[in-house]
Amino acid sequence: MMDSMSTPLCRPRHPHGLSLVLVVALTVVTAGCSSGPKQASPVAGSNLSRVVLIYTLYFQNNNAPPTSEQQLLTYAKTLSPEGMKTYGVDLSQVEQYFTSSRDGKPYRLIFKVASSDPSNPPVVAYEQVGVGGKREVGYLFGKVEEVDEARFRQLVPTR
Repeated sequence: MMDSMSTPLCRPRHPHGLSLVLVVALTVVTAGCSSGPKQASPVAGSNLSRVVLIYTLYFQNNNAPPTSEQQLLTYAKTLSPEGMKTYGVDLSQVEQYFTSSRDGKPYRLIFKVASSDPSNPPVVAYEQVGVGGKREVGYLFGKVEEVDEARFRQLVPTR
């Protein structure tokens, strides 16, 4: 039986969805906070941030990463559409989120990741090409940032 503290984000078989989404949302909101000058974030509300949110929910609810993009898409369709809309995810358009609106190419997803410390999470998805010599990378637990090629090579070793 669900109590008044349950979340509509995930169906009852995914009881930890709210706590994770709050962590992800706070990470995304605070990621742009700094004492430096304010700049528009290229990643705020990006397709990659939506994919990383779905990936992270999958990881938390299954205690393992997805094994394929299709498995992640299938999982996304089990989530509550109303709950996900709260976080800017329209599940009726979930397939389009797997393509970068910046370079027009499908994101590369990394399926072999281990659980890690949330303060130093692994990259789980990234842009193939990016724009202007920079790519968006998305981390487990929700952080998304734009990095230059040198930093990208550090984060995503040649496979």
